[in-house]
Amino acid sequence: MGLRPIATREWLTRSRDHEAYMTAKLGRMDAHPDTVCQTLPDSQAAQTEVLRLVRVHLGLPPHDECAAAAPLAVAARLVEEDLCVMQPRGGGYTLTAASVASPSYWRLADKLGKELLDIHEDVAGLRARIGERMRHFFRELPPERVYLPGNFWGRAWEQYMTSNGELGEEPPAGVRELYALHTNFLQAPIGTQASADALAALYANIRDNHWTFNPIEESYYPTSTHVRIKNTPTGQVEEMGIVIMYGMEEWYIDE
Repeated sequence: MGLRPIATREWLTRSRDHEAYMTAKLGRMDAHPDTVCQTLPDSQAAQTEVLRLVRVHLGLPPHDECAAAAPLAVAARLVEEDLCVMQPRGGGYTLTAASVASPSYWRLADKLGKELLDIHEDVAGLRARIGERMRHFFRELPPERVYLPGNFWGRAWEQYMTSNGELGEEPPAGVRELYALHTNFLQAPIGTQASADALAALYANIRDNHWTFNPIEESYYPTSTHVRIKNTPTGQVEEMGIVIMYGMEEWYIDE
């Protein structure tokens, strides 16, 4: 599923660009509060638990009840990450509350109240291929266990970037430049010329530097592939796809 366990202390860390991230995120939350954070009425207890966990993790005192704001919205203002609450319903898990400041090509209003697999209904083949695996992961996830998407370029670099330089290893200048451009794109207001310019700069950097792709064996999504693709695990080319993310290997096309 593209996830890996991490130590609890690594959850909700501050990145090197923390202040810039928070300025952009809080600006969106203030300008569009009903769009960024949406909840279902019966999610209040779960939201309160998320707020408690976030404050404990950050070393903050307990939060006084505030009827004017959803607990999840209060928690979201403390961290860089988007926060989503999935609750068990009818044998599956349903999105009952979320604070999402930077969606890509979807709207939170279209996902709220949907079951886990229905949230990803536009991903062709997902339900048949890994749908039950996703549900099993949620059912068997132990309390206090934290997982992180496993698509960051390098483990030591990830630790460095998410710990404000306190852990891991500093990435090379070229990698730092790439992530700075990516950060600029994420922080630019959606639909503006600044956003278009930031995306163009990011694409130019990727094109000019020929950045590589994920190892094939780390792709668990139904994406396109071909038998002529080489430098992949034997026997998996026909089943596994290519995810255009950051990796340490290159595949090539057999002439």
